[in-house]
Amino acid sequence: MFPGSLRVFYEAVTTGSIRRASDVLGLAPSSVSRQIAILEREMGTALLERSVGGVTPTHAGRMVADYARSVILDYDSLRADLNDLRGKRRGLIRIAVVEIMICESSGEAIRAFRLTNPDVAFQVQMLSAARVSEAVQRGECDVGITFCQPPHPDINVAARVVDPIVLVVPPRHPFGDAAVVPVEAMQVLPLALLEADLGVRRLADQVAHEAGFKLQPVLRSDSVEALRHFVRNGVGAALLTRRAVKRDEDEGRLHSLDIDHSLFQTSTIDVITLRSRRSSRLLRSFVDGLISTLGRLD
Repeated sequence: MFPGSLRVFYEAVTTGSIRRASDVLGLAPSSVSRQIAILEREMGTALLERSVGGVTPTHAGRMVADYARSVILDYDSLRADLNDLRGKRRGLIRIAVVEIMICESSGEAIRAFRLTNPDVAFQVQMLSAARVSEAVQRGECDVGITFCQPPHPDINVAARVVDPIVLVVPPRHPFGDAAVVPVEAMQVLPLALLEADLGVRRLADQVAHEAGFKLQPVLRSDSVEALRHFVRNGVGAALLTRRAVKRDEDEGRLHSLDIDHSLFQTSTIDVITLRSRRSSRLLRSFVDGLISTLGRLD
């Protein structure tokens, strides 16, 4: 359907190395180099700049890589649909997800989908919100579950589910009877926060800056579980989304409090896909199930 050299070239660009591309594709490095040389002759221009550190695309190479990504994704989707027509619902669905949602959404959606599609395999990457969006744009995953996805011309937001950022405290905390706590509560409590490059933390820093103070966490971590553990042990409070602590709250181990700020109350978990990609029926079916799962958990 399309030249195999396109896939070889795209893998070299993605990995930044002829050798790494050969490992991914299961080809000898000499075969990878040969196919790229053939493609360069067909295009009539150099597509890669080669150095000791690896390969980088030229301007023409970036254009060819963008085209190759689109062709490869559409071709793989077409093959999945043809397998579906033959009654062979097989394939690999790649998911990029922020850690807050790794158990509460993707795990449940995968479990439900595999009840009717036992031959479908999954790959789940845990990334920051910004990296989830990048992975979708680059075709490194098929669907992303991210946090507060900003508008982007290449991204289709299939669903947005409101998931407020809350102040998480131990049960029977002095603040526990309050319906809503002021933003300044973040300043007076020993606080655990996610790392600065993660979506919840970026929003918290923005709100604190607007309120005229800087957050000084007692604990910083890229692990949601580390923050939950911090609060369960009675060390202090944490900022997380309500969905991230729902199970602990249902079982009486944690308590969540609304914070009096519109950005915290309207934050969302978003399901995103690549706008220009032809989605297979298998992928569309999974995304529909994922959105349904998010709705039930909500």
